[in-house]
Amino acid sequence: MEKDNYYDEYEIDLVEYLYLLYKNKFMIIGITLLFIFIAAFASFVIMEESYKSELTFIAPNFKLVNGENVNKDEYINFFQKNQLLEEISNSYYPDKDSNSFLTNKLKITTEDENRFIKLSYTENDPELAASILNDWFDKFSNEVYNYLETNNNNYLSSLENKKDNDYQQYINDLTKYNQFQAENNISLMKSRLSRKENRLVNLEENIIDLNNNLKNKNVELGIVKQQLKRTDKFLVREESISNESLNKLQSINPDHELINLLTTKNEFLNPQYNNLTSRENSINQQISVLKSDLENKRNEIENLRNQIISLEEKIINLEEQQEVLNNELKNSRNNYQTAVNQYENNNQSLAGKNYTIDIISQANINEIPVSPNKKLNIAIAAVLGLMLSVFLVFFKEFINNADLSKYE
Repeated sequence: MEKDNYYDEYEIDLVEYLYLLYKNKFMIIGITLLFIFIAAFASFVIMEESYKSELTFIAPNFKLVNGENVNKDEYINFFQKNQLLEEISNSYYPDKDSNSFLTNKLKITTEDENRFIKLSYTENDPELAASILNDWFDKFSNEVYNYLETNNNNYLSSLENKKDNDYQQYINDLTKYNQFQAENNISLMKSRLSRKENRLVNLEENIIDLNNNLKNKNVELGIVKQQLKRTDKFLVREESISNESLNKLQSINPDHELINLLTTKNEFLNPQYNNLTSRENSINQQISVLKSDLENKRNEIENLRNQIISLEEKIINLEEQQEVLNNELKNSRNNYQTAVNQYENNNQSLAGKNYTIDIISQANINEIPVSPNKKLNIAIAAVLGLMLSVFLVFFKEFINNADLSKYE
């Protein structure tokens, strides 16, 4: 029974609420119409219409001549470069002191899955919006092209400078090498060294011969000395007195028999001894000559060996310097040739590069405004007016039925 009374009370209250709304229907309708009027007046009279122009293009990844890749994320921000903003502002908004508002009007939509980029620009004038967007894109394309060309030209300039530097280095190394060749004739030094080595060999052979000759002469001298020891220096020769001398003696001495027995002994130098002495002197003289010749040749050998060692060291040093200069010359020649090939290949590669940005759809004049959305504004105003009027009705009823005396 109590449950039935609860539902009856609830139904009575709901009816009262509906009746209360109905009783104040004119106020509700009035407030709602007022909101609708204000929204319509603001949308049609006060608020300016905005038009959006859209442009779509393909943003490829570009490759520079140095091999580096420039993707769309690197150059898409060129739209916000101060230089471009300044040019657009000076061309279309000369009265504006700042160009920061342009970035708020431009919207860039990119998709990571593909290379399509959509640009949209909002302006009160549809023709102006399309014109600004097309001009902005043209300036952007030129900026991207100039950026890529500047990088390529700078790289080519660096290659050209390297080529010129490598060529100058090659000329310097070639001059140093030719100057070294002119000042140091290694072939002539080697020929001189060969002659000295041959001379040294001949001298060493001569010394062997001289030593053999000296040994033979010493042996021969020993034999002569032994012969001299066994040979008398003087010989005695007995001779009878001559007839004339004998007659004189017989005239003096009457002993003729004794006188007849008289003989004379003559001592004279032994010819064999004299020959041996002469031979000894001759051998000694020959030995002295051989020793002198041997000493001279030994001194000459010593000088030749020192000269050969010095010349060999000089040749080795010069050959090392020549090898260093030759390697430097080869390296500088290879570096120069590499620089030439690199410059020519990159120059040819640059001629085949295409840095154009293709447009899918240009910015066209859109006569349909994107804002304000009049229907949506009016609908929102109607809902807000209705809600506010209902709230006011219930609030008014609450105030009328409330006992406010206790708050006094």
